[in-house]
Amino acid sequence: MLDEARTIDDRAIELGYNPDFYRCVQKRIRREAVMAMRFAECRRAARVHRGIASLSGQSTMDEIAAAVCFKHDIPVSEIMGRSKRAEIMACYHEIIRRIHDLRPDITLVAIGRFLGGRDHTCIVHSLARHGGQT
Repeated sequence: MLDEARTIDDRAIELGYNPDFYRCVQKRIRREAVMAMRFAECRRAARVHRGIASLSGQSTMDEIAAAVCFKHDIPVSEIMGRSKRAEIMACYHEIIRRIHDLRPDITLVAIGRFLGGRDHTCIVHSLARHGGQT
């Protein structure tokens, strides 16, 4: 901490500022950065909520997948791959459930094809295991 204060003082003197004033300004800049990050996170949460809430029976599979992937902060291309990471699989199962619940007119085979060429039995297993109207 002492080295950090000395470095800040050196930087302030180098720039021609009063070290106390420079410390105060740096503290305010850090505080404003934290507030900006919190505000951005709140805006992102509101967009996620609006995106999921706006899904309807007329939404396409692409729109549903994009909204769920945005919520989980995962690229749609990751869902189409074969990764088994927990966060990707949670998103994958939610996409299946939402497509099946919102669009009962879409077959399990079509959902499987959409999600990277998977078999309809993968979709049946996901719905049975992770919820959804079967």
